[in-house]
Amino acid sequence: MPLFLVIKNVVMRSLFKALDDYYVDNRGDVGSWVRETVMDGLERCTYILCRRDAMNSLSKSEELGQTLDNAVVTSHATDTLFDIDLATNLVVGIVKQAVEKMDKVREAAAEVLQRILYNNTIFVPFIPHQEKLEEIFPNELGLKWGVARFSRKASFGGLSEIMRAINA
Repeated sequence: MPLFLVIKNVVMRSLFKALDDYYVDNRGDVGSWVRETVMDGLERCTYILCRRDAMNSLSKSEELGQTLDNAVVTSHATDTLFDIDLATNLVVGIVKQAVEKMDKVREAAAEVLQRILYNNTIFVPFIPHQEKLEEIFPNELGLKWGVARFSRKASFGGLSEIMRAINA
């Protein structure tokens, strides 16, 4: 199996499962450490797959003699490594962490979502409810995502609506 398919079908699935790690032992909430690291891994894998999709799209357009301006950059979901299902699972998983009780986990989730939504280098397609997410997670530096004010804003400001809509 090619490396990019392993990332999509094995690594990403494993990371999504690890977002449900709530293990606690004598060291404390070990699961929160896992979930924070998993969100970083999901972000990195997302960029790897999206970058590969962009390269594939560019090479296809060059084969057809198109310029980048005329190329169809957003392919059909069936032609891409990073598809609608992965985007949906990514958003659901990270949004779930963004409304967690622990400030540190909320902060990490919000920062990952913010970087994915506003990345200037790698376009991440198929983000469900992107406009609403951009309202909740504005492109501003230095926001304190872990504070209770954000938690209330996120919970009542639309994330629960997004989760319901995605899961419907």
